[in-house]
Amino acid sequence: MLKTSEGYEYTPSTGLRQGLPTAAVVSPPQLRVSTAQTYDVIVIGAGFAGIISARDLLAKGYKVLLIEARDRIGGRTWTTQTENGDYLDIGGTYIHWAQPHFWVELVRYGLKNEVKNCREYFQGSALPVTFLNGEKKTWEPHELHNLLEKCLQLYYNPDGERASDVVPLPHSPLSNIARAVHFDKMSAADRFSQLKGELNEVEIAMIEAFTMAMCGPPLEEASYFDLLQRWVLGGGTSEDYNARMVGYKLKRGQTSLLRAIFDEISSNPNLSWTFSTPVQSIDTSGLKVASVVAANGNVFHARKVICTIPLMVLRTIKFVPELPIPKAEAIASSRSNLTQKVHAVVDGKEWRSWTGVKFVNNGVTMMSGDPYSNSTTTTNLVVFTAGDGRVPRENPQEQLEVFQSMDPSLNVSRLVFGDFNNDPYARGSWCLFQPKYMTRYLSLLQCGVGNLKFASGDISDGWRGFIDGAIESATLVAKEVDGELKHERTGKL
Repeated sequence: MLKTSEGYEYTPSTGLRQGLPTAAVVSPPQLRVSTAQTYDVIVIGAGFAGIISARDLLAKGYKVLLIEARDRIGGRTWTTQTENGDYLDIGGTYIHWAQPHFWVELVRYGLKNEVKNCREYFQGSALPVTFLNGEKKTWEPHELHNLLEKCLQLYYNPDGERASDVVPLPHSPLSNIARAVHFDKMSAADRFSQLKGELNEVEIAMIEAFTMAMCGPPLEEASYFDLLQRWVLGGGTSEDYNARMVGYKLKRGQTSLLRAIFDEISSNPNLSWTFSTPVQSIDTSGLKVASVVAANGNVFHARKVICTIPLMVLRTIKFVPELPIPKAEAIASSRSNLTQKVHAVVDGKEWRSWTGVKFVNNGVTMMSGDPYSNSTTTTNLVVFTAGDGRVPRENPQEQLEVFQSMDPSLNVSRLVFGDFNNDPYARGSWCLFQPKYMTRYLSLLQCGVGNLKFASGDISDGWRGFIDGAIESATLVAKEVDGELKHERTGKL
């Protein structure tokens, strides 16, 4: 299996190593690429949005050039394989049949039986533990569930309204625009302030920890309405929310699906690609032909350009002519979610259904075990951290010791992780908007500018920040581009 230049593995004995094996690496890195040809469509980015856009347009007979800055497909979503054969999603993991666009693709590519339950109970597993406001507590699973249900129901049903009344159509979040504007003005922290006196300090700390793991720090910069939409998409109960957000994943990781899609289109003679090719600028000043300039100086031409670059990275791209002021403002003011994800391999099987949550000084560490592993002696823990200011690759031993402090019996032997927060092609993890952003800018972000279109999981209506959202956005933009190209050829819509 080839190695990407990305990702890190750390053990105390071998130190930090950069580069992880993954089926996402593409070889050869360039195929049928030409600076002399005018393509029908250039697609920038080979994540889910880019690959789906390319596939749908290739199916219509168009000539497509795929340009990707990395040496692999997947963008912020990719999988590595460990020496013992376990699959670890470095970015992107959780799926559910309530995510409609994703599930269609899963069925289409014959992977619906490749789903595993992350929450299946492992007999003999250690009990959940929390560290909240300096107090450690061990829980029976049903106790923790009951507490979360009580607190989350109160948090997500504001002003005596049900969340589903505030967001009646979660795939059209702005359909109830008056309520959307009202709650989009609020931050996650604002809602917590309203609950003082209704929840005790430990209960508030518990929900603050779960919320920060979703939106990243600080809570003052996370839109309550964005969180409210996710709660409704997640089913509106703690049980359903947990199932849809962290309940299921693919046995061979997210790369198994995207690789199946890419392998299908890679044999199409109308597809060209160039990997390890960062984009520097996009020029749509010509009426009929747009140009994309790579960092290495190569210039590529097409009738249409689909840009799937993450929202936080768009500010690094030069657009000619400049984007309309409102759209440029939306890009310039976008928020980075600095939640980090680390896989920790620990000794023993008793951690396979374990959960550990620590919330100290506005920093959260949330750990959960995977009930499945090819190893008979270890457990894979997935860990989300936010707000503590640590960068795992800069001091991995310190990060390892922080994880071990969650329980005196916990012995962490290995860390495997990416670094999306400091990745120039990501600049953060999944998208979650700040207050007033969605109601002000979402529709502007979705709009194309002439021959330039935008598709990304960061700007979808439904499961924004999820793979499902990327597929939704790509499907719509590919259809739009197909319609415009047909019109240009025939003069008819």
